[in-house]
Amino acid sequence: MIMKRIWGIFAAMVLIAVFSFASGPQEKSAAQKFTAYCGEYNFDLTSYGAGLLTAKVYIENDALYMWADRSEPPDILNPVKNSETKFFLDDPEEGHWDIEFLKDDQGKFTKCRIVNPGLGIDAVGERISER
Repeated sequence: MIMKRIWGIFAAMVLIAVFSFASGPQEKSAAQKFTAYCGEYNFDLTSYGAGLLTAKVYIENDALYMWADRSEPPDILNPVKNSETKFFLDDPEEGHWDIEFLKDDQGKFTKCRIVNPGLGIDAVGERISER
């Protein structure tokens, strides 16, 4: 009787392990991964001859977008492998942009760094609103 119970428990554990392994780790949605970055950011690009720029970061269709007030259409931010805070985009007119979201001392994302080596831009924008 005890052997049957042990085999029953063992069989149940094996089934649980098989189903857990088969389902694998669940990929998080963009909303789950990127909500903390959403909001509007102000960039002072006057030293680059571009003036002030406001960019809205938001999630749509399970992707993270950045829409600068001078660009059409909004750009999809592509995640950099092995980084949770770094993204990039390639614009046909402006070239390659690197984007990084930065935390403050309290661990909240309050800044966004944008870098475009081709244009010589390396600027940090302040978050002015959420979502």
